[in-house]
Amino acid sequence: MLAPIAIFTYKRLEHTRKTIEALVANPQASQSEVFIYADGPRNEQDQAEVTQVRDYLKTLSGFKSVTLVERPENLGLSANVIDGVGALAKQYGRVIVLEDDVVVSPFFLEFMNAALELYRDEDGVGAVGGYVFPHKVSFPDTFFYTKSVSWGWATWERAWAHFEPKGHKLCAALREQGVHYALIEEQARDDRFTWAALWLASLLHAGKLILYPGVSLARNIGHDGTGEHCPVGDLYDSALAEVAPQVKRIPIAVHPEAPQAFDHYYEVPPKPNFFVKLANSCGKRWRSLRRIFN
Repeated sequence: MLAPIAIFTYKRLEHTRKTIEALVANPQASQSEVFIYADGPRNEQDQAEVTQVRDYLKTLSGFKSVTLVERPENLGLSANVIDGVGALAKQYGRVIVLEDDVVVSPFFLEFMNAALELYRDEDGVGAVGGYVFPHKVSFPDTFFYTKSVSWGWATWERAWAHFEPKGHKLCAALREQGVHYALIEEQARDDRFTWAALWLASLLHAGKLILYPGVSLARNIGHDGTGEHCPVGDLYDSALAEVAPQVKRIPIAVHPEAPQAFDHYYEVPPKPNFFVKLANSCGKRWRSLRRIFN
């Protein structure tokens, strides 16, 4: 059974177009049902760009079916994702998730569907990741790790049932387990929990592992100043796999080299140089000024 694909969009037409074109290049795309959750505009200034994206989405082909859910109001990314993923997971039992700035490899859907089927009844596996941070480790075709990445992933209804939307409750539960998760603790101080941090923390709390490909099958193209939460730069830009990874059953345990290879990207991201810092700062100021003058 091929999993339904949930795609979350807002107002970035060119990013959305690249995401769709890359997905259609997957051989399994023509057999896949796609559900697109187009968030509503925050204000009148965003209306035109939101409409452009929706008009484009209404022209899509190359999939078994396309269902466009046009949100009448702006839910924000977190609420949009939580609602959409929850609905599809409940209806189909599994779901593949993409955002409008994630470009995938032609092997992405094959990997996701094979992994979802192989580990469907393995309670210790909570999700399948498609994106892998740049690394110098020679990982096998697949490996397990404790932390999830929100750039191209999949899960099952049984795992999504562990999702806890209350961040402070999650923080307290993790502390009781002796688990230190800096990202969600930082968000707790500002009371601004993102769905991705909540999902990762929920998996940690439930003791679930995530299956990854040895080489990335997805890359984020939103680090160009257009994203709300993405810094400018190429710190997380991974090259896509040139060969399809083989999905076969492996022991459900953390790969011994994974923590050292990846933890610093979560807890202590590489510091950008002066020019990247300047671009990030200018990008934030420009977005603020644009909202004011609009």
